[in-house]
Order: sequence, then C-alpha cells, then structure tokens
Amino acid sequence: EATCAANGFDYLDHHLAGTIAAIERLGTVSLAAIGIGHNVSQFYRNATRISKVDELGPALATRLTSILDTAQ
Repeated sequence: EATCAANGFDYLDHHLAGTIAAIERLGTVSLAAIGIGHNVSQFYRNATRISKVDELGPALATRLTSILDTAQ
C-alpha cells in the first residue's frame, strides 16, 4: 500500500510490465505465467489462465512441455 500511495496505483503494474518486456527482449530466458483466476496475458506473452488451483499441475506440465518443444 505504501508503494502505491507514494507512486500511484499503476506503479507496480508498469514496473512488472517493463521488467518482463526487458527479459523477453533479451531472449535468453523463456518466461511463462499461469494466472489462477486472473488473466495475466496483459503482462506475459506466454500466459495461461486457470480457474482453480487443482488445475495447476496439468497446466504447468503443458506449459513447460510447450516451452521445451519450442526451445529445440
């Protein structure tokens, strides 16, 4: 709350987006995100949304397989 109060409501979102963009531009690391009940595609190019935590294991396996397949 203190960060938002001092810097504005969107400060952390902008910082996150900038950091992700910088990492993705370098291309040396593959980033992926899984949002549980949240759409995280506004930040990550490689994003998945799931509804509940029970779906995390299969979603993680699918996303990891996809990343490894494209790296080859």
